[in-house]
Amino acid sequence: MIDQKLLRTLYKLLSKHSDNWSKEITGIDFIVQETHKITGKPRTDVTHLIRMLEDMEMLVMKSKSPLIFTVNPIPLEKLDEKLVKVSSVSFRTDDLFQLLDLIERRPGMFLFEARLDFLYVYLSGYSMAVNSQQDGFTNLSKLDEFSQFLHPVFENKYSITMTWFAMLISEFGNGEKGLEMFFHYFWKFRLQ
Repeated sequence: MIDQKLLRTLYKLLSKHSDNWSKEITGIDFIVQETHKITGKPRTDVTHLIRMLEDMEMLVMKSKSPLIFTVNPIPLEKLDEKLVKVSSVSFRTDDLFQLLDLIERRPGMFLFEARLDFLYVYLSGYSMAVNSQQDGFTNLSKLDEFSQFLHPVFENKYSITMTWFAMLISEFGNGEKGLEMFFHYFWKFRLQ
């Protein structure tokens, strides 16, 4: 269930500032900070709720730099009903392929930033959880196979012991380009 105080506070702040954005004052970081101050809820909860509102097209991105949204007006009661429906939809993360599909579609829901190193850290934590559970997860070994797949792609110029992460970071860097190329090559690997 969505925290009502968080939802109402966030939506009121977004509505108040959506037509009156100022680069100096009311970027989305300001909204997250103010919502956090008022509700005491973690900034990650605020950000997650913003992403849910964006997915439901209740927020429309107006600018990327600074990050600015406009709000589609809707009564708070109806907004809460829509959010309950969205948040109750479950997805399986016990399969690596399904998890990566989710991350590719909405990296901000899983990664601090859309960067290759954050994906690597996330998947490392995922692997640790899998190893501690020892059952119920599928396709985790595909990451090792993906590393083997990449060696001939990059003309075997890297040591056979290099992981997919090391090769991709060497080729494309650590940022968004590296993440983009991870999914590019991972799809080729999956479809082979």
